Amino acid sequence: MRGTTQVPSVYVILKREGKIAFLQRTNTDFMNGKYTLPAGHVEGLETYREAAVRETEEEAGVRVAQESLRHVHTMERHCGDHIRIDLFFAADLWEGEPINNEPEMHGELAWFEADNLPNEKIMDFEASALVSIAEGKTYSEYGWPQDKGL
Repeated sequence: MRGTTQVPSVYVILKREGKIAFLQRTNTDFMNGKYTLPAGHVEGLETYREAAVRETEEEAGVRVAQESLRHVHTMERHCGDHIRIDLFFAADLWEGEPINNEPEMHGELAWFEADNLPNEKIMDFEASALVSIAEGKTYSEYGWPQDKGL
């Protein structure tokens, strides 16, 4: 039996007055022009919540306390030669005003209505996860081939 390479990533839903904050990807090698939640890879020996706090501050310039993060969804995502484990957290409280804190990697910071997200503008797997979250689902799978060759 072969093992798999799994890459853990975190995503933070900053929600205020019925809207969610997104950053537009630019100057990257992946899905430029699409909108993303503040997100990133778990580094070193970080916990998922530690990574979520760090990424939110790095990308959106706000500080979220770990205890203010609520785990709302886990996505297992097939990416060809590896699997991503995507953990989505929601935060309603944070310190500071969300901004584009990484202009070298992102365009604008935009707020979209949570009940009417422009899914065609959002990274496809994130849009899928947000639909699942709205439906109350805490787990989903994305990108798996129909025939796994088993």
